[in-house]
Order: sequence, then C-alpha cells, then structure tokens
Amino acid sequence: NSFELDIPIEQERFKLLLQKFLYGFRSFETTWYLIPRPKIYNSLNRFLVKLLGFNINFKKLSHWAIPELLFNLFDSYFGLNYRLLLIFTSLTKANMKKADYLNYSFENALLMKVENKRLVSITPISKEEFMLDNIINKLDTIHANISAKYGYISAVMNIDKSLLNSIIGSFGIKLSKYRPFSKSKAFKMLKKEHYFNIYPELPPFKLIKQRGMISLLKIILPIIIDKHEF
Repeated sequence: NSFELDIPIEQERFKLLLQKFLYGFRSFETTWYLIPRPKIYNSLNRFLVKLLGFNINFKKLSHWAIPELLFNLFDSYFGLNYRLLLIFTSLTKANMKKADYLNYSFENALLMKVENKRLVSITPISKEEFMLDNIINKLDTIHANISAKYGYISAVMNIDKSLLNSIIGSFGIKLSKYRPFSKSKAFKMLKKEHYFNIYPELPPFKLIKQRGMISLLKIILPIIIDKHEF
C-alpha cells in the first residue's frame, strides 16, 4: 500500500537541507574538527594535486550552487510531474553470473510520485509485481509492466546496496583516510549495470559510463569547488 505524506515535501526543502549539509561539511576546522586530520586538507598535498590539474579544496565547496545544479538537471529531464521507480538489490558473486540477476538479488522497491516538484507519495512495490513469466526481466520490461499498472513511469533505476555502502565508506565515514585517486571502487561499480542502471538512459549517465574517473574529475571539480582562494 502507498502512503500519502501529511505535508508534501517540496523541492525547495530538499535544496535547503542539502545546502545546510554541504555548508556543514565545508566548515571543517571552523565549527567541527576531526582527528586524525584528513590528509586532503594538508596544504602541501593539495598543492601537489593541484599541479596535476585537480583543485580539491573542500573548504571551498560551492554549497549554494551544487543543489541548484543537481535539481535543475533533474528537472530538465523529468519535468514538474513524474513517477520514479527505485529498485534496491543485494548482489552476491553468484547472482552476478545470472542473466536474470535482478530476480535473485531483489530486496525492495519504491515508486515515488512527484507533482509540481513536491514529493506527494511513496508506494512500496512487491517483487511479484515485477514478474513476467515468473522472472524479473530487464529495466525496459519492468518500465512497461509497472507503467501499465500505475501510470507512466518516467524512469526506472536499480541501485545495489553494496554501491551505497561503498560510497558512504569511501567519502563519508572514512573521510580521514581519503585519498584523491584511490577511491575508485565506487566509481567502477557505478559504471556496471549490475550495481547501478537506469532506464531510459539519461545523458549524464551515458557520460559517466563513457568517461574515466580522472576525465570526469576534471569536468566536475571546477563546478563544485570555488576557484577563488579567499
């Protein structure tokens, strides 16, 4: 069964929350501290990395611009009203070898409905609703099947829990062990459809799949890091 939110969550609230989180993150050694001190904050390390063309300074994170960029990008592809189906999986090495890996790794799924940029409902979708000929097929088949039952689905996305854990572990909990170029595991997982996939395939996702990590960093860093060292 779906549940309706008492007060629809507006996009502006999500933006504000993300801005506050990013502002808190960039306030390291101003409002919060961490021991041992993350090596990426060492001036010499940052200087050496900058010589290679990478300006990594989290104290200059563009906390005001990143949420705007993300939501504007999202709006440009999905519009004001849409349904987004999120499928969460839990892969094992044995499951990855199976052609219908979604059938064996399925954990749960949520159908999110947005109206006028407001999240108005979240509907849990059971595994049986994905079934076609007693198996869970690829995302294009799921897209057609669920759209027939709930109305047109703008996109179907599958995310594996190991990818989420890798992202949190690499860039969250283990911040003090951060290395600019050693945290490539999450990026490599992101490029494999077993761990992350979306249908219809969007241009930003195509770019991630086509580019290497270093190439993407050169595109992303000038956007998310303020170039002015003041």
